[in-house]
Amino acid sequence: MPDLAMMRRRLQASARLQAMAQSVLDQRRDDPEALLRTAEYVGAFAWECHGGAFVLPTVEEALRELRLAPCTPGASQAGAIKGRTLHVLTEAYPVGGHTRLVRRWIELMGDDGHAVVLVRQRQPLDPAWLVPEGRHVPIVDLLAEGILPHQARAERLAGLMGEARRVILHIHPDDAVAVAAAHQVAGTDLRFLNHADHVAWLGAALPAVFLNLRQAGIRLGAARRGIPPSSCDVVPIPIPDPPQIDRGEARARLGVGGREVLLLTVATGYKYLPIEGRSLEASLSKALERSEVRVMAVGPGPEHPLFGRLAARFPGRVQALGVLPDPSIHRAAADIYLDSYPFCSPTSMLESAALGTPVVSLQPDREALEVLYSECPGLPREAYAAQDEEAYQRMLGDLLSDPGLRERRSQEQRDGMAIHLGTAWREALAAHLARTFGRPRWDGANLRPQEEHLDALLAGLGHDPRFHPKLKRWMSLGIRGPLAVLAERYRTWFR
Repeated sequence: MPDLAMMRRRLQASARLQAMAQSVLDQRRDDPEALLRTAEYVGAFAWECHGGAFVLPTVEEALRELRLAPCTPGASQAGAIKGRTLHVLTEAYPVGGHTRLVRRWIELMGDDGHAVVLVRQRQPLDPAWLVPEGRHVPIVDLLAEGILPHQARAERLAGLMGEARRVILHIHPDDAVAVAAAHQVAGTDLRFLNHADHVAWLGAALPAVFLNLRQAGIRLGAARRGIPPSSCDVVPIPIPDPPQIDRGEARARLGVGGREVLLLTVATGYKYLPIEGRSLEASLSKALERSEVRVMAVGPGPEHPLFGRLAARFPGRVQALGVLPDPSIHRAAADIYLDSYPFCSPTSMLESAALGTPVVSLQPDREALEVLYSECPGLPREAYAAQDEEAYQRMLGDLLSDPGLRERRSQEQRDGMAIHLGTAWREALAAHLARTFGRPRWDGANLRPQEEHLDALLAGLGHDPRFHPKLKRWMSLGIRGPLAVLAERYRTWFR
């Protein structure tokens, strides 16, 4: 993994490439299709290769000024969306908190009519990912309808938004189509769900209310995106009611012995890769020195660098199981849940806390790096978060040694999790939707990339710009003009 010096070089290279890519938009102002495609490319690059910016002012201005042709949806489609809450997703997935949040919203706010638009659904869709059983929720899949050009999708989407009672944007950070469409529907009740507050995303200049899942999202939005706090609110992450699975049966099915203490962690593999030499490896190694300890990781596969090394050192007691559609049985069997580090997986951690499984999270240098870490509004940080590795090992060691402490923490966390569940979450969201928010003009036009410690770490967590697929695609297509210059710079910087 990269050291700090390499992370800073990656940060600087990404910033230079993003600046050049944004300059290409000036060549596209009279061609909406080319502008939207370029904005999407730049958004994807900024999302995946952090360059010190959480907002792209040139792209924001271009999408705000873009004018699209009016597009009236067909009578049946318009009627299906009329007066409903319209959830706009770039793409839905069978796993991960992003799609589950939409489904839970629809499930808990059942008194509202709901509809869904998918902007670029690239894999086959199972409606059950989004629609609770027994609910009528119209789904419009723009690509499945054959609307391939970016401009045509933006125009159709703007027409659909105009029919809705309110629009909730659950979009990917690079979704230029959805952002451009939202700029066309002046007066619509727009809510932007900030589910990716740790990366650059398009949409900061929208005349929207920004709904955050933690206070850290508001603070970063104000400081690094130019979004006034008066346009923001917080609602906790909604968590499904825990499934009722017998713990003994779950442990038996997984082959976990009665005297074994099972540590579970669930997240995408990259969230465990070391940064500045720091990871969970030392703490897990110390825990595994106890013969009764087992570790299961859902998300990382057997070849994962961290878990592969641990499995080799502690044969038979470390399992990296890869991606599983439903890890409920593993959650039911676990004694302690470990949040991923150096990057958190808050939905996953909360789902285990809801079962009463004691959770532990390593959160050093929290003030500067808070967007890397889980935040649980119903739980005091001192109950689950350690500020350095020594405190983390002590917290974990105490839980390993004391079943009574595990039981006490279990009850505390069940009580603290109430705000994320059922009626309490529904009431919190209803209160949000009833509030009036200011809509001051966006103030991020003059923000520039920075090189703080957080930025260097995010550059290390993201893709290396040398291997970014968007740049490779520009080069492979033999594009001329400004993008050819960009591709050539890309080549020469990394020789």
